[in-house]
Amino acid sequence: MTLILPIYYCQIDFQTICQAGIRQDNTNYIHCGRKQLNEIPNFSRTTNTFYDELVLNDNQIIEIRHNAFQGLRVKRLNLSGNKIRSIDIRAFIELANYLEELIIEFDSNILHNIPDAIKLNLINLRSLKLINLNITIIKNNTFIKYRKLEELSIIKSNIKYIESNGFNSLNNLRSLHLDQNQLTDNIWFVLKKFLNNLEILTLSQNNLNTLKENFLLKNLKILDLSSNGIQIIEKNFFENIQFIEKVYLQNNEINSLQLTFLTILNNLKELNLDFNRLTFLPENLFQFNTKLIYLSLQGNDLNYLTNKSFRGLNNLIYLNLARNRLQFHINQQPFQDLNSLEILNLDRNLYLNLSKFIFSGLKTNLIELSLQNYKKKHFLTLEN
Repeated sequence: MTLILPIYYCQIDFQTICQAGIRQDNTNYIHCGRKQLNEIPNFSRTTNTFYDELVLNDNQIIEIRHNAFQGLRVKRLNLSGNKIRSIDIRAFIELANYLEELIIEFDSNILHNIPDAIKLNLINLRSLKLINLNITIIKNNTFIKYRKLEELSIIKSNIKYIESNGFNSLNNLRSLHLDQNQLTDNIWFVLKKFLNNLEILTLSQNNLNTLKENFLLKNLKILDLSSNGIQIIEKNFFENIQFIEKVYLQNNEINSLQLTFLTILNNLKELNLDFNRLTFLPENLFQFNTKLIYLSLQGNDLNYLTNKSFRGLNNLIYLNLARNRLQFHINQQPFQDLNSLEILNLDRNLYLNLSKFIFSGLKTNLIELSLQNYKKKHFLTLEN
C-alpha cells in the first residue's frame, strides 16, 4: 500500500531573511533585495504595521501566487530585477487598498500582456512601472480603471503601436515613460488625445524619425526624445508646448538646418543636442532662449563659431562643446555674451587656435574650463 501525502506550499518567513527599518525621513521599509529569493516571503507576521516600502528587487522570483502578500500593508512595492512569468489574478488582493506605487519586471519570453492582477485589482495606484514585457500593442481602454494614476512607465516592452483609446481615463497622468520600445512617428496623435495634464514625456530609444505634427500638450515641461533616428524637426511641432523647460535630443540625426524650433521655446532651461550632425550654429539662434542655463553640444561636427553664436544666453551656466572640430580665428570672441557661464568644456577639439580674445566675457564667473587633448604646447590664461 502506497501512502500519498499532500504537498503544502510553505513560504519563507520574511523576518529570517529580510531587514526592516526606519530611514532618516521617517519612512519605514522591509528590504528583501538581492537575497536570491525564488518566492515571495511570508508576511503574515507583520503585526498590522503599515510599511512605506517593500523592496524585492534583483531576486529570482518568477511566480506570484494567490494571496502572496497576505497580512501586509505597504505603499510601494519594488519587484524590478526579477523575471516574473505568472501572476495569480488574486496575487495583490490584500494590497489593493494600500499600494500606490508598483515597479515590476517580467520575463519577456513568457508574458505578452499586462496581467489582469495588475490591470483589475490595483486601482489605487499612483505610479506604475512595467519592465520587459512583450506586449507589442497597447489596446483601447487598457488603463480604464487607473483614474488616480499620475506616473506610468512601460520600458523595454516591444511596443510598436498604441490604439487610439489606449490611454483613455488617464486624465491625471503627469509623467509617461515609454523608453526602449519600437514606437514610430504615428505615436503623436495618440499621446495628445487624453493626456492633457502631462508634464514629463520620455520616448528615448524608439524609432522616431520626424517631428512635424502640431503636438498639443500645453502643460509639458520635460521631453526626452534621445537615441531615436530623428532627422526632421518642423517648427510647428513645438507651437503648443512653448512652456517646455527641458528638451533632450542627443544621439539623433539632426543637422543645423533643423534648429529653427528653438526660436519659439522662450522658457527653455536645458537643451541637449549631443552626438547629432550639427556643423554650424546659425547666428542669433538662441536669442530668445534667455532662460537657458544648460546647453550641451558634445560630439557634433561644429567647426566654427561666430561672435553671435550664443547671443541671448546671458543666463547660461553650463556649456559643453567637447568632441567637435572647432577652430577659432584671431580676435574672435564667441563667448562674449555668456556673462553667467561657470563651466565650459572644450575637450577633444584638437586645433582650437586659442588666443587671449577667445574667452572675453568669461573672467567674472567661470569656475571650470576643460581642454583635454588640446594640441598646443602653450595656453594663454584668462589674465593674459
